[in-house]
Amino acid sequence: MRSFTRLSCLGGLIFSLSNMVHADFEAPICMAEKRHNNHGADLTKGAIMATDGSPINLEWGAINADDEDPILIGGGIPTSICGQSLHGDLKINESFFIPKKTNSLINEDFVGLVTSERKPKLDVSIYNIRHNNGHPIGNVDYDDSCSLTSMIEFRNRDDDEQDIRGDSGITFNGLLESNNDGSKFNDFKIISTSSGDAILDELDTWVIFASGWNHQKVILVELLGHRQGDFRDVLQMELRGTNEQDLFIGLRKDYELNEEEVDGEVAYLQYTITTFDSSTDAGYNQMRKDISNCFQAADLWAKEFIRFDSGITPVVAADMVARSQCFSNSSSQQKWQDENMGFWSMNTIHGVAGNVFVNAGILEANAKYSVYIQKFDETFFKGPRTFVYTDSEGRVMTAIPTIVEGDKVKLLRAKANGKELNIDCVANTSVNR
Repeated sequence: MRSFTRLSCLGGLIFSLSNMVHADFEAPICMAEKRHNNHGADLTKGAIMATDGSPINLEWGAINADDEDPILIGGGIPTSICGQSLHGDLKINESFFIPKKTNSLINEDFVGLVTSERKPKLDVSIYNIRHNNGHPIGNVDYDDSCSLTSMIEFRNRDDDEQDIRGDSGITFNGLLESNNDGSKFNDFKIISTSSGDAILDELDTWVIFASGWNHQKVILVELLGHRQGDFRDVLQMELRGTNEQDLFIGLRKDYELNEEEVDGEVAYLQYTITTFDSSTDAGYNQMRKDISNCFQAADLWAKEFIRFDSGITPVVAADMVARSQCFSNSSSQQKWQDENMGFWSMNTIHGVAGNVFVNAGILEANAKYSVYIQKFDETFFKGPRTFVYTDSEGRVMTAIPTIVEGDKVKLLRAKANGKELNIDCVANTSVNR
C-alpha cells in the first residue's frame, strides 16, 4: 500500500476524521473537476459503413470480419457483446428509432460507430464506442475489451423548444427470466446494485445481472450520474414488461431542448455495458484479459478497486469494473467526448472524471454517505448534494462536477452517530493519456 508521503504530491492534501483513529491507510482524495473534453477530441463522423441498419462488427481493422471477441451493433443498438446476445430498441416520444445510415467515428484512439436518424424537427444519433486497455489503436499493445459506451445525441432542429418526453429511452427486451409460460430467454437475475442490494430502483447507478451455473455469465450496466440530492437527474434504470423481464434505460420525466442554434438545443444520454462469460476456457481467458485491460485503463486512484487475487469470478470482475469506472468514466476511455457532451449531458456527472476517492479503512463498509460541499468562499457546508455507497471494504469513488481547488467535501454517514470525513480539495493533477 502506498504511503501518505507518496500522496503529498497531490498538493498537501489534508483530511480530518471524527470518532476514528486509523494508522495504516492511504489518504482520501478530492480534486477539482476534470472534464474529459480537454483532450481535443470530437465526435466527427467518418466513412459510411452501412445504410440498412445491418449489424456491424465494432472492431478495429475487422469490420464485418471474423473476430474472437466481436461486439455487433445493429441499428445503433448492441445486438451481441462477445457472444452475449441482446435484443434492444430505442423509442423516442412514442416512436421507434429507425436509423438511416451508420458511419465510422473519426478518432485515433477509439473504435466507434455513429448511427443516425434525421426527422423534420429532431436529429438522433447513437455513438457506440468500444473500450480498450488505454492504448491508442495504432499501439502494438492495444487490446479491446467486451465493453462499450453507448451515447445518444438528441438535437433540436425546430425554431421552437421541444421536449424529449419521459419514457423515451432504450429497452433491452427479455433480459431476465420469464415465468409466465415457463420459457426462458436469457435467464439473468440481478446479483447486486450500486446501493448494495439486489433490487434495482431509481437511485441505482449500476446493476449486475448474472445467469448460469455459479453465475458464469454476467452483464454489467452502468448509468453514470447522481440519482439523488441536488444533482438528481431525469435518468433511470428500471425493470419493465411481463414479470419485469425487460431492462429500460432512459428518462423518468420530460427533458426540454431549446430552439435550434441556442445553447441547450442538444442533449446526451450515456450508458456503459460490459459482459463476462467464464463458461468456456476461451471466455474465462477473455475475462482475465479484460480485467487486465480494466486495470491498465483505470485512473491511478481507481486501481485500488481492482484486485488480481486468485478465484476472480465474473461477478467479482463486474463489481471491480463498476466501482473503478475503468471503462465507463476513466480519463483514458472517455477522451472521445467533446465539450458539448459534457455541458449538455443528461447524466449529471456532466463529463467529469472521478474526482473524489476514499480508500479502504476510513469509512464504514456497505454504508450510505451524504455528500456536503463547502465552497472556497463560503463558511459552511451545504447539502446534501448527493449520496454515495461504500463497498465491502469501505472504499468509494464518485465524480462531482463544480468542485474547484479550495473547496471542501464532507462525507457524513446517513445514520445517527455515523463516521464523518472532511477532505480539502486540491488542483487536479491527473495525467492525460
